[in-house]
Amino acid sequence: MNKTAINYKWEIIGSGNPIYSNTDTISNFYPYTYSNFWYVGLRTTDATGCKDTLYQTILVQNITQTITGFKEYGMDKLLISVYPNPAQNIVTISSAVDLEKITLLNALGQEVLVLNKPEQKQEIGISHLPAGIYFIKAENRQGLGLFKVVKE
Repeated sequence: MNKTAINYKWEIIGSGNPIYSNTDTISNFYPYTYSNFWYVGLRTTDATGCKDTLYQTILVQNITQTITGFKEYGMDKLLISVYPNPAQNIVTISSAVDLEKITLLNALGQEVLVLNKPEQKQEIGISHLPAGIYFIKAENRQGLGLFKVVKE
């Protein structure tokens, strides 16, 4: 980021109306009532007018449900593979166990597609979606898996 910035613009999206701030830091408490993806952005400008922008998606969850890694809560417990990645038209989710639900989320955490009781080898058409980063949330009684997929 711009180390000599004099102007800061923060944007936080994920809990209804976006939150905006023009301070050099944001250290406020933002309560949440459910697990959600937050899209956080920072735009800086220095004295010469040079600008820099950074956006990142973060997942905020109740601490008792926090995902610590894909191996612990994805691959090992649900025995899942997601391919191809990156993908253009179709993403295949293959699991050795029965899944109860697959949810496709966009970068803002909004549900794009929900499949209840999917097949153990389930194809999902994504050709109609814009290019970007998506998340596949796979669930069953053994746990939860969260996988990042890039749509070209």
